Amino acid sequence: MNKKITAAGLVLTISVSTSLVTDHIAQTRATAAQQSAAAHSDRQANIGRVLPRTPVTALRTFMSLVAQRIPESACAGLDTHAATQLATRYGEPDCAAAARRIRSQVDDINDWTEFTFAPGDQKIHADGTATMNGCAIRFPGHRIGKAPARDPGPRIGRLTLRQIGGGGYLITHIEPCPTGPAPTTPSGSSVPMTARPTAPAAPSSPAVPSMLPVYPPSVPAMVARRIADGSTYLCAYFTPAARAQFAHAARAADCETAVTELRTRVTDTRRYANPDSGTTTATPAAGGRVTVDGCALTWTILGQPHATPPGPRIGRLTLEHPPGDPNGYLIAGYAPCR
Repeated sequence: MNKKITAAGLVLTISVSTSLVTDHIAQTRATAAQQSAAAHSDRQANIGRVLPRTPVTALRTFMSLVAQRIPESACAGLDTHAATQLATRYGEPDCAAAARRIRSQVDDINDWTEFTFAPGDQKIHADGTATMNGCAIRFPGHRIGKAPARDPGPRIGRLTLRQIGGGGYLITHIEPCPTGPAPTTPSGSSVPMTARPTAPAAPSSPAVPSMLPVYPPSVPAMVARRIADGSTYLCAYFTPAARAQFAHAARAADCETAVTELRTRVTDTRRYANPDSGTTTATPAAGGRVTVDGCALTWTILGQPHATPPGPRIGRLTLEHPPGDPNGYLIAGYAPCR
């Protein structure tokens, strides 16, 4: 009897011990799950702190980083799905390569990144999601009742975003802009929506930009910036005669090829795009024209003039007002530096 009781006692003791171990394991797992959830929440909060705080800022940040040729950082604002969408859309192996392809299609990084938008283009929802209509943005070249002949760069598309950790927004989906007639934004203005081709052909006679430089001494620096950026849209600021002169001076077949060739001669793009201000002056010429000596343009290193420029000399420019614009200037004549 005692053995049975003892045996029963042993069985009972073993059973109780097993129950205690099981409870301990369950409690440990629950604690680990709570700690993991807390760690995940902390990670999300940390990510949210560095993400753009609004949908429009998310779009502008992406475009700005693309413009600055920092594709990896630009793609950090997209989740895996959106990054894959972008890569597939541009026929590239990854998001960074797609961002580089987008950058190659930007003619004017300043106009491209300094877009405006209507209030209805950005929508934030209570569930933490948001949308940004990047197809309806307006660029500085747009005038009331008149759209420029072309955008300064591609429209990224309609974005879907998700708020992370109660902070900033991550782009989770990108819908390409549709082709066809321009839609009307909530403000009632018509915005061109035609998608730019992956590899657009340079026009033989680019349309005159909607916004032209109005201060003649600043034109050589503008030319330097566009050459540093490799922007063939520079040719839109030349008259046909000046384009031919510019191409001839660079020993190129046309103006666009000349820009590409001159870009290869730039040894420091950052410095070349930022020449010293106040080193060129304008001189009145016959027929209401103005001449600007871009050969006088200088670049400095640590505040000191440097004898060797970080790229090709700009040349001597003759400027004139295009018909109907008494303020802006086109480059009507070009002569290389001697």
